Amino acid sequence: MKYLFCLILSSVFVFSAHAEDFEETMEEVPRSFATYNWSVGAGLGVYSLPEDKDFSASGYPLDFFLDHNGDWMDWRLGYNMTQADLTYEAHGKTWKHKAQTDSLYLDYRSTSINGSLEIYGLAGLAYMNSALKTNNNIANQTDAGFGLTLGAGLFYMMKTWGLGGQFHVFSRNSNFNNVSVATGSNQFLLMVKYMFPGEPLP
Repeated sequence: MKYLFCLILSSVFVFSAHAEDFEETMEEVPRSFATYNWSVGAGLGVYSLPEDKDFSASGYPLDFFLDHNGDWMDWRLGYNMTQADLTYEAHGKTWKHKAQTDSLYLDYRSTSINGSLEIYGLAGLAYMNSALKTNNNIANQTDAGFGLTLGAGLFYMMKTWGLGGQFHVFSRNSNFNNVSVATGSNQFLLMVKYMFPGEPLP
């Protein structure tokens, strides 16, 4: 949690330190700021696992993405990683595991502009590779396949920079040694993105 706190604190510091610059930047900014063709961004946050009733997890999701605004469809291509230390009590023993899921996802993005706010929804597919590692003399297990994604978020736009938050759901069941485990996650991320100047769309 200390990393998330540091990210929030640094974001507030940067925003406060450059508030006047941001206000000047927003002057005469056309409403088409969000229709630049390409933008890149990253996010860090917290998440929960569907198996929380059986596991006690700790970890942070990390997300990198590329947004494209087209004249007929907006989309996002991204990489998402979750890693958690899992502790499970069974048969009088404490079982310690490390679960990591690497996801490459492609989402359709529906965007609405309201003043300086960019509000959007996400829906798409993800190729998810999950690994379960243990220190209890049990062989590591891996499983990969396609899952579904669904999410929504918003950005406060400052000409070419944006700060915001996002809720993102990854849904998939993995099979570890013939045991089905939900390896998706519910994520809340703090996001930052940069839009490359270009020709605004009509």
